[in-house]
This record gives sequence, structure tokens and C-alpha cells, in this order.
Amino acid sequence: MAPNSKTVSRCLLRPTYKRRPQFDTSCLLSFDDYEAPLIGAGASAIVLAVNDELAVKLFPSGPKHKRDYEREVEIFQKLKTKNSPNIVQFVQVLWGCGIVMERMNMTLRQRLRAPVDGFALEDQWMNDTACGLSFLHSHDILHGDVGCQNILIDDCERAKLCDFAGSRFEDKDAWANYHTRNQHPRYHQKQPAIASELFALGSVIFEITTRHQPYEHVSDLIVTHRFSEGDFPLHEISRPQIRRIVERCWKSTYVQISQVCEELLELSWDME
Repeated sequence: MAPNSKTVSRCLLRPTYKRRPQFDTSCLLSFDDYEAPLIGAGASAIVLAVNDELAVKLFPSGPKHKRDYEREVEIFQKLKTKNSPNIVQFVQVLWGCGIVMERMNMTLRQRLRAPVDGFALEDQWMNDTACGLSFLHSHDILHGDVGCQNILIDDCERAKLCDFAGSRFEDKDAWANYHTRNQHPRYHQKQPAIASELFALGSVIFEITTRHQPYEHVSDLIVTHRFSEGDFPLHEISRPQIRRIVERCWKSTYVQISQVCEELLELSWDME
């Protein structure tokens, strides 16, 4: 369920915070993973609720999952003191196989199934996602699986990036893969790059503004072929400014994510 309109209005007017919230972690002493509610699951881990403020991402045993866990912890430790409001907040590790994080409400994809009034929230989610990616890139991290399934929404409707278990970090290769509708055709089965992150961002923005993924009802094989031919469903985007931004993401016109952030910021100013 989406937050009510009063909560959203208050949070939209609130300036981006710089100070990290502090969490009471004493509850972890009695945390029981067998009793905790399951609130999320992915290819590499499950997410359990600790309380209203905290969640734990637990990785199964085995070398592959150990690698995922260690990469995500390494990235979170790097970002721990950087204070980005567009990245899910890391709290601590647990039991050598778990990551304690702030608890979020839902994925962006889930949120898009509920009503969204006007363009203000859409623009906020676009900007939050772009700024989060730009922040990651400034710290030598390429996400590698950018998509609405890996963007979470908090109580104030802010979007935050998550899931770095397979991301590229400094000179260490990624093993995550973009989903078909977020995959740059020239980077299929290759290491992520700025161009592939931009392409995926374009697909996220497309999904935010249209409420569905590009070519949602077409097979993956056909989607890949259309993308490789430069055939993009831009006509489905009703807002000309957003259509132009998505086109530039998909056609590799931009060089850095920060350029997208600047255009989205200009768009929000124009709407005021």
C-alpha cells in the first residue's frame, strides 16, 4: 500500500538528508531467522524482517553465495561513510552470512502497480535512481543489474538502489546480468560499462513513466533483436522531455549518468 497523500507531500518538500539515521540494533541479539517474516527473495538471498526499521538479507551456504555475500559486504563497507540518500543503508553484518539493512516498503516495480498522482513522484524516482547510479560510479562501482526490481521505496517515497551482490567493484569483474529489457545489445554477456548502465537507466525511466517494461508482451528473443536494430518503443512515452532522455540513454548519446541527473533536475525546475 502506498503512503497517504499527506505523508508524500511532507516528504517531497523535505530536503535530501545528509545525516545517516541511527538504528537500535539490540534487537538482533534475539533475532530468530526461523520466526522472522519473509519480505523478499532473489536469486542470491532471502530478506527477512527484523522489526519495522531493520531487515536482514541472508545468503545460503555454498561457494557461489559466499562470493555474492562477500562482494556485497565489500561494497557496503566502501560506501558506509559516504551518506548517499539514494542507496539502501547498510547497518552491519550478521553471522557471517547476513547483511542488516534499513527496512524498505517495496520494490519500485511493486509501487508502480499502485496509483501515482501527477508527475512529481515519477520525476523523483527517476532522479533518485539516476543520482544513486551516479554516486555508485563515482566510487568505482558499476551495478550490473539496474532495474525496477533492484530499486526500493521507503516510507517517504524515496527510491534507493540495492543488491550489489554481483556488481563490478574497482578492478573486480561483475557476474550480475541485466534483464533482457534493460540490456544494452552491444554489451550482452560482457562486463557492465557506463553505456550499459545508461541503457538500463533508460529502461527504468521508461517503466516509471509508462508503468510497464519495454516490449512487455514480446518474447526476450524478439526484444533483443529489436534493440540490436535500434528499434525502441519511444512512441509509448507521452512526455516529450522524458522521451528525449530515454532515447539518449538507449542510443548512447550521454557519456555519464550525471548528464541524466542534470536534465532531470532541469525538468523538475521547469515544472515548479
